[in-house]
Amino acid sequence: MHSVYAWDYRWILKVLDFAQRTELNALILHRNDVVDQVVFPGLVFGVPQGKARSIFERYNAAYRKIYKYTPTRRSGPQLRRDYLRKVVAKAASMGIQV
Repeated sequence: MHSVYAWDYRWILKVLDFAQRTELNALILHRNDVVDQVVFPGLVFGVPQGKARSIFERYNAAYRKIYKYTPTRRSGPQLRRDYLRKVVAKAASMGIQV
């Protein structure tokens, strides 16, 4: 699946339905920005390299700057990770790998 449709669950469901009907066994999300959309760039927000062991520690160390520079997008990475988990779970329930 290519383009912004990868972030639209209605399209994901259509593609998964098609894949299942035609006996395809894999869904490829062709997006160059997946990693950028699901992580906080800690170094950009002042988290020293190696300090954070998880995205939650990175967020905790950087949240003041995140709120200052991008207050409306601060929960975006967590929401998109949850979305991807939902897509993977739905695909797995249909016998399709992502």
